[in-house]
Amino acid sequence: MKKVFLCFFSMFFLLGGVQIGLNAQEAFDQAADDARVYFLHGVHGGAIGELPTFPMDIYINGILKIKNAKFGKVVGPKKISPGNTSIDVYRAGEGPDTGHTPLGEYNFVFKPYENVTIAAYLDADYESVVQKFNNDFSPAGDPSKCRVIVHNMGVGWISLEFFNKKEPDEGHPMMIAEILEPGDKCVFELAKKTLTEPHKGEQMAWRLVIGEGADNFIITYNNNFTIKPGKAILVYVVGSYALNTLKVAKKTAKLQ
Repeated sequence: MKKVFLCFFSMFFLLGGVQIGLNAQEAFDQAADDARVYFLHGVHGGAIGELPTFPMDIYINGILKIKNAKFGKVVGPKKISPGNTSIDVYRAGEGPDTGHTPLGEYNFVFKPYENVTIAAYLDADYESVVQKFNNDFSPAGDPSKCRVIVHNMGVGWISLEFFNKKEPDEGHPMMIAEILEPGDKCVFELAKKTLTEPHKGEQMAWRLVIGEGADNFIITYNNNFTIKPGKAILVYVVGSYALNTLKVAKKTAKLQ
């Protein structure tokens, strides 16, 4: 009788372990198809009568997920279950439990495995815009390359250039990849080293130049970035030079 009793409990725990394993696998499968979502805070408070950093709290389906987000920052990614999702934005510390009204209430549909950025920024008329941007983190055709994804959500044009890192101003050619107007997007891939003669094998870098104006344009931002093989670099330009609010938000992630 004792053996039967022990055998029964052994079988019970074995089956229980199998069920726990199945439940864990089911939970893993559910989590594995989550969307990955970045959030960009591109609204400078000074343009709308708020504090310059304009700190925000972001609630996803009623739960505080991002606390005290500040202007010019990209945060995430956050895992969000596929389907309809509510995103409510509050001033920092003024969440739903305080009785305050949200600054904005939005609904987005996320697909399984989707990788996106939800960006809040100001358009040319300084009206608030909240938009969803897809991020392409698929593997590069060449593992030695870096993918750069640039969104211009500021006021002014953007010049994207890549050049020889060692002597960019000593006769080595700089190449303008593209000029973006406000609202434009550009995706390109860069190798860490020059692939063609006469500078084959030399270190490369890329440069982001931001300007405003047409005939009498002025350079408002000029910065070099390092190429990181196997990585994606998300770049968002927000704000305005005229209002002294220009900001470049950047986030680096691994290509999948």
